[in-house]
Amino acid sequence: MEVPEGFEEVGAASPFTETVGPIYVNASGSVPVLGIRVASHHANRVGRAHGGMLTTLADIAMSRAVVGQLPPGATMTTADLHIAFLDAAGDGQWLVATPRLDRVGRTLIHASCQLTADGRAVAQALGCFSVRMP
Repeated sequence: MEVPEGFEEVGAASPFTETVGPIYVNASGSVPVLGIRVASHHANRVGRAHGGMLTTLADIAMSRAVVGQLPPGATMTTADLHIAFLDAAGDGQWLVATPRLDRVGRTLIHASCQLTADGRAVAQALGCFSVRMP
């Protein structure tokens, strides 16, 4: 299936991410935007993108945005994640996760992420990420 211009496959994905993907990234903006073509292996019993897959994509997108803010040697982990499902995404739709950094502190970073399917909002996520200094 076709991938929109500006997106390229994520390299060096984790073993878990590889089972969800392929995931694509557009790194041309201030934060990386992720995309995925919804396929049958992403579906729940009624043929829509599973909520767990949407949550995973939002977590990965926000995490990648957060990593770009870390000082050298620091690590981070997801401390809290909330998601509101607004609509469904179906087979073949292009799903985009657009993260935003809402507050960058020394030990906590708050982020949000909007997920859209072919331009239509399907979920909104909020995340808090714990920063561990070296």
